[in-house]
Amino acid sequence: MIGHTHIPSGESEGEKKLFSVPSWGLDYNFQINRKWALGLHSDFITETFTVIDFEGNQEFERERPLTMTLVGIYKPHERWSFLAGAGKEFAKEENLSLLRLGIERGWEIENDWEVFATIQYDLKFGVYDSWMIGVGFSKGF
Repeated sequence: MIGHTHIPSGESEGEKKLFSVPSWGLDYNFQINRKWALGLHSDFITETFTVIDFEGNQEFERERPLTMTLVGIYKPHERWSFLAGAGKEFAKEENLSLLRLGIERGWEIENDWEVFATIQYDLKFGVYDSWMIGVGFSKGF
């Protein structure tokens, strides 16, 4: 998956600013049945950035963080998926716990291939939040 992660509490020259940084993702989902799946989702932001915490008191630098989340996925329809889970954002400076919510829509191509669009929201507890818009390809096995 390739996308852009949007960070509303980015810092530039001492002021809060919305950042949009490129990100890559690799997800593995295990389909339990037609409606439910479990997934291990990873995202990698390719740039270093600085954020201001929710209270505006402290700046945090994040050097190309890697996020790993364990999610539960509910598919009310063949092509729509809703996901929720928890995980960690790993960076050289500090590791942060997070909660992830998301929605995906897929379009079947052929031979069990699918192209999908996703929107995901990550809340890094007590520090900052971000949301990602991405597109990707998936293969069913």
